[in-house]
Parts: sequence; C-alpha cells; structure tokens
Amino acid sequence: MLTQKDIEFIIKHEGSDTSKLLLGASKYPDVNVKLCVNCIESRQKIKSKLPHWYSNPALAYPFPLSAEQCSSEATGRYKREVMEGIVTNYKREDASREISGADLTGGMGVDSWFLSQIGRGSHNDCESLSENDNGSQVNFHYFERNAELCEAANYNFNKLGANNISVHNIEIGHDNITQLPQAPYDFIFIDPARRSKSDKSSKVISLQDYEPNLIELKGQLFSQTPVIMAKVSPMADIKLNLKQLPETSEVHILSVDNECKELLFILANRDDSRIATNKPQNGDCNEPEINGEGENGTLGECVIIKTVNIKPRQNVRECFSFTFDQEERATVKYANKVGNFLYEPNKSILKAGAFKLVSERFNAHKLAPSTHLYTSDALIEEFPGKIYLVEECIPFSKKTIKEVASKYPKADLTARNFPLDTNAVKKLSGIKDGGEKHIFATTLNSGEKIIIIASLRK
Repeated sequence: MLTQKDIEFIIKHEGSDTSKLLLGASKYPDVNVKLCVNCIESRQKIKSKLPHWYSNPALAYPFPLSAEQCSSEATGRYKREVMEGIVTNYKREDASREISGADLTGGMGVDSWFLSQIGRGSHNDCESLSENDNGSQVNFHYFERNAELCEAANYNFNKLGANNISVHNIEIGHDNITQLPQAPYDFIFIDPARRSKSDKSSKVISLQDYEPNLIELKGQLFSQTPVIMAKVSPMADIKLNLKQLPETSEVHILSVDNECKELLFILANRDDSRIATNKPQNGDCNEPEINGEGENGTLGECVIIKTVNIKPRQNVRECFSFTFDQEERATVKYANKVGNFLYEPNKSILKAGAFKLVSERFNAHKLAPSTHLYTSDALIEEFPGKIYLVEECIPFSKKTIKEVASKYPKADLTARNFPLDTNAVKKLSGIKDGGEKHIFATTLNSGEKIIIIASLRK
C-alpha cells in the first residue's frame, strides 16, 4: 500500500505543513501524496496513544478521523486482558482447539490487533501493565464495511506480523450474522459507529442510534458466540444501558490519565454450556464475584462494575470494583470539618457513581451528600484518585475569595456542589489558571460554603 518512496516521504515530512504538501503534490510524481499526507496527520494523532504503531512508519492510515477515534495502546491492551481472562475460563469441549474471535466493526484495526494476541501469557495484574507482545494463539476475524479501511488493515496487520487475522470487507446486519466465516466464535467484540446518520460530525449516545444496532442484533450474535464485548459511548447512562442490555455481567469503565475514554459492556449468554457462571447463593449479590480486587474474567449473575484509571507513564492502574447493590447498602460518613487531606475520586469512579462505597471502603469522610470530595486526618495512600494536602479552609464570601485571589493570583480552581460553576467563581475571583495550588469552592454537609486551598500530593 505504501511504497518505499512513500515511507521516505512520510519520515522526511513528519513535521511539515500538510496543506502545502498537497498543493505541491506535482513536485513528487513518484509519491502518493494524498495518502502520505493522511498518514502524516494520522501519525500525529497516534504518537502518544499508539507508540508501537507510531514507531513503524510503514503503516498506512487512509483516514485521519479513524486514527483520531481508534483505541489507545493502554485501552487496547486492557480489552485483551479482560477477554483473555474470560475465554480461558470457558468449559471448552476441545481445549486443544485454537481460540477464535471476531471484531465486527474493525475500523483501523487496533482492537483487532490486541484481541488477536490473546494467549501470549498472563496479563491480569491490575497494578502493572504487561509489555509482553510476542506470540499468537487466536484465529481472529476482522470485519469492516469500508473497503479502504479493510485494505489498510490487511496491509498493516502484515507489517505488524499479525498473520492470524483474516480481513473481511463485510457490513454486519440481520441478513449475514448467521453466515459469518468460520463461526461460531469464542468471543465477539463490537464498537458500533456513534455518528448521526444526518450529521456525520454529530455524535449519538443512545444505543438505538448506533450502527449496527446492538439491541436488535444481540440475539443473533449470541447464536455465534457465548460472549460479546461491546464498546459504547463514555457519555452513556450506565443504568439505562443495563436495562437495554440485561445480558450484561460486567461493566468496565476505562480512564486514561483520569480522562474517561471507554465503557465496555460484557454480555454473556448464560444458556451456553461454555460459560462458567458463578451464581450467587440465596440471591445474595452483595459481594462482587471476582477473584480479588481488580481481576478480570469471571462471569456471574450480578453485574460487576469495574472502574479503572490507567496511568501509562507510571505503569500503574487504579482499580475499584463493586456492584450497585453494594453502593446502595453502603454506610457513608460525613465530615464535620475538612481534615488534613482531601480526596477526589478518579473519573471512572465518579462515572460509576460509587459515592458512598468510597467512603465506607477507605474510611474517608464525605464532605456532603452531593459533594463528591472526601477528607481524613491521616493519609489514605491507597485512595483511587487525587490526594491533596489541605493548607487552608476559609468560609466563602465575595470578600474572602478576593483575598484568596490576591494571595494566589494563579491556581487550579474548581467548584464542586457550589451555587456558582467553576467559570463563574474564576470570573468573580479573578484567579487565572496556573500556579501550584488547587482551590476548591464547595459545600459542607452543614450547608456552609467554603474555600479549600490545597496542594496536590499525587
């Protein structure tokens, strides 16, 4: 797909103005300038999130938008580990048979590439990221409706040495789900398109608006696999999706560097003999059915919510698992005052809504029912989120916020459960972004409005 001259052009013009390259395309008669420009722009988008792919300039990217929307290396690896934990627990009739899988919405092929690597060793350590990317034990199938993406994926898989992936230029729908090549599969991954049919620049959140429509197709999909991993919008309402996808046994909420990136719903066909379910005794769903905090791969009757904040640079993951039943029954402690330390749960936990359980599990006092900040006098080092050292706590008024601004003209200011939003407090105070301090404008359980000046500890 890329000639040697194309690759040399991409390397040479990595930092060039791509619009000028297109205008001067006639200067390079032996180069596919349009494709090379798309590759240059795409490589800029994947440089930090897909370093392994970026390090190979021979890979082709026909559409920069696909590079923008694709999974990162951190989330791709996580999905592989989750699915590996599940399929290796199957009651498989023929354990010697190769594991088979399919990605029904292949796109640029990043998730296919990672999922095709299942079987390369253990990756279930939630505290560190595995770097072992050698070997292959999966018969994998990539499906994509766009012919150019298929051509690029096939070319890239060969360049990456992923010879166990078969590429199919097929649009998945009701008419062909039961006729997929070499089906049934041990697992299926699906990441439906979330762009509006009428306005491709507009994103949709509702499952009914996805292409393909998972709600309509899941019955047929279960005739081809016992397990489906579905990626949905990170903005989606988890509880609403659970009502629409009652086959869900696990929900994984993935953040990278505390930015919520993906929601993964694991759907299990419990009527399939291969699924090793752990049915709760006497209807008790109080404890997540997992093999220790943060581990992956057990399918059960209760929906387990697994929140993960991946910190690639530190080679660490913050994991917190629970059920909604646990959150409902949790006992929360409220603070009478702000202690020496202030805690802000990571975005995955906030998205999951585990507000009371965080207080119970870590013995941290919540500032107020709707203030999702926590405090303690003694340090809780294992708290899954940001930890601040409290320096001052001041009653809020127009006068005191001006006094704070004169002392800290630059700070990271945030309003939490406060009559004014963050931008309004910034405007009122005159505090500019920057500096080393973090200032919270928030509300205590007593109803008192306060200003907290703190320093980030981690």
